[in-house]
Amino acid sequence: MKKILAIFITLVLILGEFSGCSLSEKKAAISAYNTALEKATAKNDELVSIISNSEELINADEPVYDADTLLSFKSAVADAKDALVELPTEMPKNVEDIKGITDETLNKVDYTDLIEKLTNAKSDYEYSVKQMKQVNCPDESFVIERLKKVEGIMEIAPATEDNDPNGNLGKQGGYTAQIYFSYEAINQSEISGSDVIEKGTDCGGSIEIYRTVDDVEQRDDYLANFDGTALASGSHTICGTILVRTSDYLKASQQQELEKAIIDALLAINE
Repeated sequence: MKKILAIFITLVLILGEFSGCSLSEKKAAISAYNTALEKATAKNDELVSIISNSEELINADEPVYDADTLLSFKSAVADAKDALVELPTEMPKNVEDIKGITDETLNKVDYTDLIEKLTNAKSDYEYSVKQMKQVNCPDESFVIERLKKVEGIMEIAPATEDNDPNGNLGKQGGYTAQIYFSYEAINQSEISGSDVIEKGTDCGGSIEIYRTVDDVEQRDDYLANFDGTALASGSHTICGTILVRTSDYLKASQQQELEKAIIDALLAINE
């Protein structure tokens, strides 16, 4: 009888010790779970906030200079939404399940790369919006100031209603400003006319500013009709609602170089 009692007491002690160990392990698992859930929730909240802010910008539907920046921004937002981890609403009862969710789900929530990608896409988009604002029917003075920064451009002269060669200044569908300039790569003595406006685009180039994209596109299409003919007046490229034109007296490579320099100057953001 004493021997049976001793065995019973031993079993009770062993079971008690085992139960104490399980309780301690479960407490540790629950604590780790709660800590991991709190961190994961904070990361989710941060990403959701960035996504929300980004969607507000996109929904504002502001014109961009580079349409690719908007597409990249939308793609980054979509990727971020897809990557959001669905967090558990209830904690499992089983210790192993608690540990599994903690290690395999909660502790692996990391949006570092996604946030960087989204932030960069947002920055590129906002920069493109700023650029478009600069070249969306800008003031004549802004364009003149930017032309002064282009190497090789010499004299700059804005047309007025009295001397505008085309007679389109300020008219419906016409340009709001027409600015002519001479260029050092062209021998000015070979161009007829007493001044830059009389010499026109031939002496270097010109900038035509329009009210809308439709207006500038119509003008660009009109000039394209003469490309490659005896009536060609040089290169012409749209930048916002601005038409950048360069002289037909320049070589193709010179036209491209001058055109790029002008567009770069117009789009430069002065922070």
